[in-house]
Parts: sequence; C-alpha cells; structure tokens
Amino acid sequence: MRKKIDSEIIYQAALENFSKFGLRKTTLDDIAQDLGVTKSNLYRYTANKETLYHEAVAFALYKWQNRVKSALVGIESPREQLLTLCQRAFTYLSEDKVFCEILKNDPNIFPLFPSQDHYPEINAASINLLKDIIQRGIKLGEFRPMDADQIALSFFSIYKMFIIQTYIHPEENFVSQVFLQTLDLLTQGLFVEP
Repeated sequence: MRKKIDSEIIYQAALENFSKFGLRKTTLDDIAQDLGVTKSNLYRYTANKETLYHEAVAFALYKWQNRVKSALVGIESPREQLLTLCQRAFTYLSEDKVFCEILKNDPNIFPLFPSQDHYPEINAASINLLKDIIQRGIKLGEFRPMDADQIALSFFSIYKMFIIQTYIHPEENFVSQVFLQTLDLLTQGLFVEP
C-alpha cells in the first residue's frame, strides 16, 4: 500500500530542495527521498518537476500572505493596519530563509511588471487587501479621498522594489534606512499642512 502524503509536506520538501539546488538541479528523486517515498509515488501528486515547483512557490506565497493577514487581526485603525501590513510583509522573508533563497535563485517569481507575473491571482489578492484597508481608511476619515485602486497598486509596486533590493539584490545599509523613510513619506506626505 502506498503512503499518502499531505500536500503541505510535499510543498515544504520541494521548497527546501529548490532552495538548495535551484529548479534545474533539483530532481524529483531528491524530493521523493526527503519524503521517504519513491519517485513514482510522488507522481501521484504532481505531473512533473516544473508543476511541483510552481505549486510549491504558490504555497509559499499564500503562506506569506496569510502570515501578514494574521498580523492584522485585532487592529481596528486602518492607519495602524496599513503600517503593520507594510512592515510585516517587508520583514517576512527575513524569517522564511528557504523561500528567500528561492527568490534569490528565481527573481522572476516577484517581477516588477504585472505582465510578467507568474502568480497574478495571489498578487491581486495582496493588492485587494491593501485596497480594502485604504477604502476603509477613506471612509473613516483617516486617509484623504483618493483612488484606492491606484494607491494600492502604487504601494504594491514600491513594496516589490524593496523586496528585490533587500532580499534578491541586497544593499543592507541603503535599504534598511530608505524603507522606513519611504514608508513615512508614503503615509505622512512631504508637505506640512498650512
């Protein structure tokens, strides 16, 4: 009788192998061995290595997204939600070393341009989370009236730039100083109210 494996366990084993060896050098044999199954048993769960890679990366992106969402629980103020979301989303990869390595090996997972996005549904959900906070902030008078769709997209684009500069092509001193200043600029503005 073949062993049944939970998909989360498969994805985690796949992510660990892809982080060590990259997509090209990782084999399904490597992943199957870590799972304690045969390669043919692993084929019950995936069509091929590339499909498993994309499913595992999607799993990691959802895990990232859910961790950020959970940080917002109990925070009522849209202003505090926005600040918490930005800070938690930005620092997440410092905790998830495995996925950080995968991003370094494959920066196309997190492209700057939407037309090159391999995970548009996941990223759209992140943008919608931002949009919902912004709309709520406008409604409650914490944010000035603006186009929530465009502002959410702008925040997400700036966020991706910081992820790339911090985790994929790091320049630590530059990024750590600029991130907090940029977040302050985005949330407080540049001009003093008359």
